[in-house]
Amino acid sequence: MAGAGMKAIKNRIASVNSTKQITNAMHLVASSKLRKAKQATENSSAYFNTMYETIVNISVNTRGINSQFLKARDLKARCHIVIAGDRGLAGGYNSNAFKEAEKYMGLVEDYVITVGKKSYEHFSKRDVNIIDRIESAEKYKYEEVRAITDKLMKMYEDGQIDEVILTYTEFESALSQKPKAIKLLPLVFDQPLEYGGERYREKHEENDPNVFI
Repeated sequence: MAGAGMKAIKNRIASVNSTKQITNAMHLVASSKLRKAKQATENSSAYFNTMYETIVNISVNTRGINSQFLKARDLKARCHIVIAGDRGLAGGYNSNAFKEAEKYMGLVEDYVITVGKKSYEHFSKRDVNIIDRIESAEKYKYEEVRAITDKLMKMYEDGQIDEVILTYTEFESALSQKPKAIKLLPLVFDQPLEYGGERYREKHEENDPNVFI
């Protein structure tokens, strides 16, 4: 009996060691993917932030141009572009982005464009009108983005939507990712850099006491 007990213990130890090797390999793969994703984020963030800040500053300081993209409208319909991941088991990464987007929903007619499998899965179960989608947030083509951009511009020009908001997650560290919502259209801003996320929501709540929180 004692020999059988020792054999069971040895088998259990071998099983644990085998599992340890598998998890170590998974850790190495995940670490490599994280480094690549972090590098890609850092490379693109500087460009994105500079470009958006430039657009805001130009909009604030531009006068006398007759363009419907530079004029505020009565808000009757809003389109949300919501970016999430393609996989689950990511903590609050996906759910936090959805909560951020939904803070702006329910006040007017809402349209949604989903980017990523989890974004589509989430909003396809909600009472919102999904007008387009990019299936994968990891693998997408320029042509897909261009087609959606053209559709949004046309809808805005035709008066079908009055505002476009982009919701995404800003990478701060491996343990901290902050969901953000920024306005893409119309190009109307009160002051430079007072746009998106916290500031935009504060100003919206001041003007509308019935805004969802």
